[in-house]
Amino acid sequence: MNSKEDNIQKILKNIPQKRTLREGDIVIGEVVQTTDKIAIVNINNKSEHVLSPSATGILFINNASEDYVEKMGDVVRIGDIVKAKITEKDKFGFKIKISEPDLGVIKSYCKNCKAELNLTDSNIKCLNCKTINTKKIGKM
Repeated sequence: MNSKEDNIQKILKNIPQKRTLREGDIVIGEVVQTTDKIAIVNINNKSEHVLSPSATGILFINNASEDYVEKMGDVVRIGDIVKAKITEKDKFGFKIKISEPDLGVIKSYCKNCKAELNLTDSNIKCLNCKTINTKKIGKM
């Protein structure tokens, strides 16, 4: 090989390979849409690897908590960053769950004043405006 080809090979070697998602993978994503029964999550990371382009995760209410959940807004909101597990792939994206103890919201903002919340319990009192926020908390 000549030096030009060597340089190209070095560059290609340093470009991260596209990571495919599989059932059982733990992923990080942002909630981008919610209804009473479903949340759509833009999956950005798989473990320590950034996904490019991102993938779509679908969180159904029965996979949001081990406890009864009346509406999705009780566990996640638009803008929340969640740690989730891939349960299966279908034609619309990846089905995910956050019902396991270590899974759930890992970064969130107050529904009232938008201040970042300190996530320590499922009922979080905003230190800024004192609003009570409910979440299904996960562990980093």
